[in-house]
Amino acid sequence: MRRRIPQSRAERLIAACRFALAVGSLGSVYFDRASNLPAFVFAMLIAYAIYALLVAIWTEASRTTSKRWILANHVLDMTFFGWVNYVGPSSPFFSYFVFGIICATLRFGRRGTMLTTLAATSVFIASSAASVPAATFELNRFIIRGAYLLVLASMLIFLADYHERIQRDLARIARWPRSPRRDQEELIDSVLREATSIFGARRAVLAYEHLSERFAFQGEWDSGAFKLSEIYEPNSADAVVSTSFQGEFVRGQLFLFEGTPPLLEEMNLAEIAGTVIAVRLDQFHAALQLQRGAVAEERVRVARDLHDFVLQSLTGVALQLRTLPRRMTENPEEARKRLVEVEQVIAAGQKELRGFIDDLRPEPDDFDRLERRFREQWEIDVDSEVSPVVHLLPLDTRYEIHAIVNEAVANAAKHAQARRISVAIDVEDGQVLVDVADDGRGFPFHGRYDLQSLIATNRGPVTLKERVSALGGSMVLDSSITGAHLEIRVPLSQ
Repeated sequence: MRRRIPQSRAERLIAACRFALAVGSLGSVYFDRASNLPAFVFAMLIAYAIYALLVAIWTEASRTTSKRWILANHVLDMTFFGWVNYVGPSSPFFSYFVFGIICATLRFGRRGTMLTTLAATSVFIASSAASVPAATFELNRFIIRGAYLLVLASMLIFLADYHERIQRDLARIARWPRSPRRDQEELIDSVLREATSIFGARRAVLAYEHLSERFAFQGEWDSGAFKLSEIYEPNSADAVVSTSFQGEFVRGQLFLFEGTPPLLEEMNLAEIAGTVIAVRLDQFHAALQLQRGAVAEERVRVARDLHDFVLQSLTGVALQLRTLPRRMTENPEEARKRLVEVEQVIAAGQKELRGFIDDLRPEPDDFDRLERRFREQWEIDVDSEVSPVVHLLPLDTRYEIHAIVNEAVANAAKHAQARRISVAIDVEDGQVLVDVADDGRGFPFHGRYDLQSLIATNRGPVTLKERVSALGGSMVLDSSITGAHLEIRVPLSQ
């Protein structure tokens, strides 16, 4: 199967120049009456000009090509150049060989240019020697043209080598490791190792500072040995290459020592390397900031979960223990029963706390157990109605809904002094619906408020507002002297 590759600008340039050269040669032969070329040669030049036109049109219109087509096109050109030089070794035809070598430079690089030069020189010598009788052979003209062809070919070979080196160095910069490094020392070591390899230096120093936190680092790489220190005092007196860089988080300089003094191209390459280094360091420090932010967010979540589960349970235990002295005097049997209940609550709290310690995410209680725990702990009636589909929700979603219900019921029992609480949980239209109503004394404020107005006025249950907001949900609170009603909606996509 022939492999297709994107069409290149070089191929389009070659096609346009081929057509211009063919038309120019045809015109010069047509107007040069002294050339006395056979009619079939003139016809072949016309055919080649038509071929060049068709190739130029196709190359401009086509988005892809193939390596086989490029090679066949090159061989066909060289064959035609040799034949036309054989039938008419005049000046216009000699320029074809120069064109062929230039095409090889653009297409195949240094090695292809050398092979094309060898082939073009051989074809030129053979076709020139075979087409002219020995008596009329112009040796001086032949030598001058041969020398001209070799000198020009040598220049093009060096040009191809120069182009390949630039492309190779740019490719090495592009291949610098892009995966985020967890270790700063490893990142700077790899950057300096690549920099010394690209520029042929034995020693490199990278000094930079973080723009917001104002700390500085200096990494030094010397013949395979790497050292990182928290200083910013580079000595650039002997540096053969020096380039500065600045990113969103960092700024600094790269110094290369004990290498070949750079040319203009190496200095431009060093600026590109500095830009890549700035991007790598920015990525590293951005990842650190994201990690710190994630840790801080996780701490907030853990604190909120501890408040919703363990601390709520301990608060209930404290309230029950406060009534035990009176119960022990009035009803010792009831007091012993309460002690057993307190022991059970403490054991459940220990289990939840172990869950936080193990994986910072305890398994959610069954809603029936939650209802029973509040009856025993707060001496209130909790009537729950949970749709069967709720138990099929993902674990993370069930955990969040469980925490919301736990917080809402605890608030009603602890702050509103409610004696009866009803809980309804269902799934509808891609949302989890949570309704919690109680017969307590309501919130200190009365009326109907949505989540945005509660946040704007700094009213309502803080933890519940945080949880619902984090989940991208909505909440409506209706408070009166006869109780409170919460309507919470949480999207399943969150």
